[in-house]
Amino acid sequence: MRYFDVTNPVGRIAFFWGLMAFMPVGMNYLGLFMLFGAVLWHQDVKTRWLRLWGSMMGPALLLFAGWTLLVLVLQPSWYVQSASNLWHGMRIFLTIALAASLSKNEALAALQGFMLSSACAVVLILAYKFGVLDSHPYWQHLLEPGTNKSIGASILLCMFVAILVASALSSSGRSRWFTLLVALVVMVILVETLSKRTGMVACILALVCVTLHLWRKHKWRWALAVVALALSCVLLWITSPGLQAQFVQGIREVKEGLSGIVKVESWNVRIQMVKHTLDMVAERPLLGWGIGAWNNQWQARVPVEIAGFNMPHNDFLWMGAQAGWPGAVLWLALMLSGLGLAWKTQGWKGAAATACILIACFSALVNNGTRDATIGLPMLWVVGLLISFARPDRHTS
Repeated sequence: MRYFDVTNPVGRIAFFWGLMAFMPVGMNYLGLFMLFGAVLWHQDVKTRWLRLWGSMMGPALLLFAGWTLLVLVLQPSWYVQSASNLWHGMRIFLTIALAASLSKNEALAALQGFMLSSACAVVLILAYKFGVLDSHPYWQHLLEPGTNKSIGASILLCMFVAILVASALSSSGRSRWFTLLVALVVMVILVETLSKRTGMVACILALVCVTLHLWRKHKWRWALAVVALALSCVLLWITSPGLQAQFVQGIREVKEGLSGIVKVESWNVRIQMVKHTLDMVAERPLLGWGIGAWNNQWQARVPVEIAGFNMPHNDFLWMGAQAGWPGAVLWLALMLSGLGLAWKTQGWKGAAATACILIACFSALVNNGTRDATIGLPMLWVVGLLISFARPDRHTS
């Protein structure tokens, strides 16, 4: 892979933001604002918008932002959370618009920054595991998972795996095997260290997507890859009592939630969130309850022990509750708007972009993947830069 043009200031900022992917959310916000400022300074907004309009992303962005603002204007009340939720919607718009409108060289810079930051995260985790490095609040979320920072890191590492595997399967020689070995190490870290169910399922999704994209014309090869992956998952399940316990606990929590038992447990709370948020959407299906209304509705509907949650851990339903079914569908359309371009792009770039788009969408359907900036800012940044990197040459000018 060649190096990016360091004389391009937007490219340098894109590299910086890629480098900050695993850092605290404030550093990702810094990358967002710096990039936005650089784009305005260089006065090439029109060129970047034309890149977005070359795919379905331009219309999807406009419809998502337009419907959000329309609901805000028509909603009868202004809620305590209205300003913050409006910002999160506009942040989603801005992050995707900036990342997916990069030139090829700028996208290369961002990708190299992200790959370097991912490699540093992996080295840090291994250093801790081998007793070379102690835990510290700055990187504790990588070593002792428990917060949204850990979920965000696991999603980013899944995307790292997708890029590594796509690149390895598209190359030959010794580099292929070295890259696959690194990917295997990262997958072990996802299971043994971060141990987030979202990350583990997303990693399987990434491998299936990458192999399907690259081997779509070789059905038997892809089928064998899926069988091998399934057997690996079975072997991992059999040999890992801790992994079994995690998923068995999750299934128990789901069963209790469906039976009406309310507990402050991960999957139980998600069942309550789905149930009550679907009720919100059903009661106001067209315009929803208004931007920022979910918190008020949630607190009015649920027992006090779970009333403190501030988001439904499902961004499709988050948009549905606040902006009706049209808002939910437009959010989903925006998340998948780059999929057609990525699928059509041959080679590892298209495969990596396809996998990461679906990883992000899955993560946002089982977590607050776009609503929460801790997860959503770097995640959407990586998705967007991969879309830019996979864009056909005719859209780069």
